[in-house]
Amino acid sequence: MTPEEREKILKIIAFLDELGIPYDEPLIHPRTITCEESLNHYEQAGYSLENYSLCRNIFIRDKRGRYFFLLVLDYDTEVDLDEIRSKMLLPRLVSATSEDLNKFLSTEKGNVSIFNLINDDANKVRVIIDKKVLEKQAMAFHPNSNCATLFLTKEAVFSFLDSIGHKPVVTDISLYGEQLKKNLPEVINYWQKNFLWYYSC
Repeated sequence: MTPEEREKILKIIAFLDELGIPYDEPLIHPRTITCEESLNHYEQAGYSLENYSLCRNIFIRDKRGRYFFLLVLDYDTEVDLDEIRSKMLLPRLVSATSEDLNKFLSTEKGNVSIFNLINDDANKVRVIIDKKVLEKQAMAFHPNSNCATLFLTKEAVFSFLDSIGHKPVVTDISLYGEQLKKNLPEVINYWQKNFLWYYSC
C-alpha cells in the first residue's frame, strides 16, 4: 500500500466518523483486482458470505457519454448491458473509459466502489443497486483503495450515499432477460417513473 492509498482510506474513514456512520474495522489485505481475489482474502480473515454481500461495482455510460451509472451488484450476478439499455430506455450502454473513471470518480479500473462517489462533486453519476445485495445485512466495498475493505450495514451504505447527494435507485437485475420481453409495457413504466428525472439533471 502506498502512502497515497493510505491517505485515501483515512479520508473515507474520517468522513464516516464525522457523520457517525458505523463500519467494521477496516480489513487490510494484498491488492485485489477481481471479486474472486477479494473473496479469498475475506474467507482467510474469517468473513462468511452468509453474513455479507461481496459487491461488484460497474461504471457504465451511454455511448455518447451523456449519462453515467454506477451499478452495485452481487459479485456473481451476470450483466447484459444491452438488456439494461432496453430497460432504461437509453441508447447503447458501454463500459466507462479510464478517462471517465479518472474524471468522475478519481479512480482506476479494479478500484471502483461507492466510496469513489465522494469525488463526484457535480453529481453526474447515478447509482443503481441490485436488490440481491440487500438480502444480507452487510455489504463490502473498497475504501478508494483495493488494498483494504470496509464492511458496512446496508443502512450505513444508504446513509453514506444520502450524505453525498447520490440517492440510489434499487431494482431487481433478475428481471432482465425473458421477463423483460414478456412485461415490456410494465418495465417501460417502471423506468420512466424511476429514471426520467435523472436525465433532466
